[in-house]
Amino acid sequence: MSLHRENIAVTYSMDTATESQLFKHLLSVDPFFVPPLSTRVDIKTYAKKLSLNAIGFEAWVEGTLAGMINIYIESQGEESPPEKAFISNVSLLKEYQGRGLAQHLLNDCLAYCREKNILWMTLVVDRENIIALSFYQKNGFTPISFQVNESNQETQENIKSNHVKLNQVEVNQGEVQLVLALEEL
Repeated sequence: MSLHRENIAVTYSMDTATESQLFKHLLSVDPFFVPPLSTRVDIKTYAKKLSLNAIGFEAWVEGTLAGMINIYIESQGEESPPEKAFISNVSLLKEYQGRGLAQHLLNDCLAYCREKNILWMTLVVDRENIIALSFYQKNGFTPISFQVNESNQETQENIKSNHVKLNQVEVNQGEVQLVLALEEL
């Protein structure tokens, strides 16, 4: 029986991976990013940044970091509640793709953000990464070509009613920004 069809025991956790485990995972998944992660960042530096500053949602299989989503939370100031979360990384080891791990991790991430009363979640994905774009859109993310501004009611209405379509989006260096309004979930 192929590994793809075998039942696997997955343990989900939050913020337990060390910098070295993050680095090892990112090196392993580097070639599966579109384009490869190492063409955009220094992986060692990025692992350190994630370890120090991001919130990590992790999937572990037999002690191996099989997948993770890392987010940064932004607020308007110390006394203001957080308004927006930015997904910096979604990655799975090749052998665990297509098994529902990414969906479970995203569900955990969204539940955490709703619990923190975060209004928006954003991310950037390469427009050539059709699988990722499909996954995000299936989960309610909408492509945009502008920054969401809480005072911009027309922007919010376009996002909420999904009037912004992928082919209307301006892209920077082949990237598409996506947003999800969390109060709708």
